[in-house]
Amino acid sequence: DYRRAVELDPGNIKFRATLGEVYYRSQIYYNALLEFDAILKKKPNHAVANFMRGVTIYKQAVLEELVEAFLDMLDEASGSKKAVREKGFNKKSTIDPVKKGKVYQDMVEAFTKAAQARPRFMQATFNLALTYLEMGNYQLAENYFKKTIQIAPTLIKAYTKLAEVYEKTKRLPLAIEQYRKVFFIEPSIFVRQPTLGPEHQYRNVFKEFMSELNTRLKRNPNDVKSNLVLAKVFRAQGYNGKAANILRKVLSRQPNNREAKTMLAAIEKGNGRR
Repeated sequence: DYRRAVELDPGNIKFRATLGEVYYRSQIYYNALLEFDAILKKKPNHAVANFMRGVTIYKQAVLEELVEAFLDMLDEASGSKKAVREKGFNKKSTIDPVKKGKVYQDMVEAFTKAAQARPRFMQATFNLALTYLEMGNYQLAENYFKKTIQIAPTLIKAYTKLAEVYEKTKRLPLAIEQYRKVFFIEPSIFVRQPTLGPEHQYRNVFKEFMSELNTRLKRNPNDVKSNLVLAKVFRAQGYNGKAANILRKVLSRQPNNREAKTMLAAIEKGNGRR
């Protein structure tokens, strides 16, 4: 029992961090914050405590918003004056802009401290970028999504969120470039959803990206990265036999290629061939 451990040794940061995470997972956010704040009083630059403080602040705010929205819904169902005045359930009407601004400021402070304390702390950097995006600070959101990509070059959400920043700031060619990068990491996303949204006039980027992939393969049929992308496309389309053949070809040239071995093993284990 970590509560008992903290009572016996209140200065033990490891015990408090674990107890805080237990409270967080149990959605007892107020208690979780007490533990993380206690750690930060002793070690203000503790990376994990700052990060957990940031996500807990967000979760607590969301929970409070949902509770307020639910209470409004009950008011509406009971026919109270408040319900008549508000004329229906509107979740967004419960948000206090001042309170929301304070939540964002606290999150920015916590994630910034976490990222500074541990410069390659991907989760802190990414959540800082997300917070700035929610705040409408697109310049800083762009900056921190780019930093996230430097730390984690295969994190799909960092590219798609950066694309969202470019869409919101009307820089559509830059958004397309981010989607292109996503395609060459995980093309199955575009197999499932080949077109972009209305801001791109429902452009079929899957067809464009496949054309680029085929051009690369014609130029160099043995290019490992391009072959792996093609195998992923076939697998996403259900053509596991074709995907397996490509992966075997890759492994004949690079027997220790981990990605090819993992994908081929998954296919052979039970996905079947087509």
